[in-house]
Amino acid sequence: MRTLTKRIALVALMAGAVVNAETYKFQLGAPATVGSTQLKPGHYVLDVNGNNAVLKTKSGKAIDAKTMVEKTDMTRVTMVGIAGDNGASVLKDVTPAKSGIKVVFE
Repeated sequence: MRTLTKRIALVALMAGAVVNAETYKFQLGAPATVGSTQLKPGHYVLDVNGNNAVLKTKSGKAIDAKTMVEKTDMTRVTMVGIAGDNGASVLKDVTPAKSGIKVVFE
């Protein structure tokens, strides 16, 4: 009986983690780099779960990038922060619309 209780608690915990995950979509209009990866213009997805975020292509392929999730004011539109670095565009952050978070790329 004790093992069954542990299994039920584990399933409930895992279900809670899945419920807390959020997915946000954004678009790059020009090439940019994140970490050592060159991103092409197009659609991308951020999977955010608490303080962790995973950047993915539209097809679901994960892109290796260190991220930090910060709380911020709500915005009406998704904001994508790009900065120039030695003549190249670098993806610095994404603030999804109506989310209250900002994903910062390190």
